[in-house]
Amino acid sequence: MADRRAENALKTLHEVVWYSLDFGHGAEYPAIRDDLAGMDMDEPQAERLRRLDELAIDYILTADLDDIWPGLLEDHPDRPIERWWWHLGAIRRGRYPIETLPEHLQRAIREASA
Repeated sequence: MADRRAENALKTLHEVVWYSLDFGHGAEYPAIRDDLAGMDMDEPQAERLRRLDELAIDYILTADLDDIWPGLLEDHPDRPIERWWWHLGAIRRGRYPIETLPEHLQRAIREASA
């Protein structure tokens, strides 16, 4: 059974990805995404999360640097590499080992780089 907290966190993440990032905000993005990593989700929730992840990656790779909140691009070497949302700067600079990412995010990076 899905964690009820996951639904609320997904709604918050949706708002951050769709609204805050585009306005140069989104400081809360990594922490919200980190919380979601530990929650049980049903398949529709997991699919929503995958889509939000793809949108966030696309934004990080394609937005003008001036439009991205600088804190999002600060890497956190104290965080595990598998928690890619703490390493968005490395992803943008092409210095993140994309083979550690889920396939759908590897594909999103390849598409954004094409």
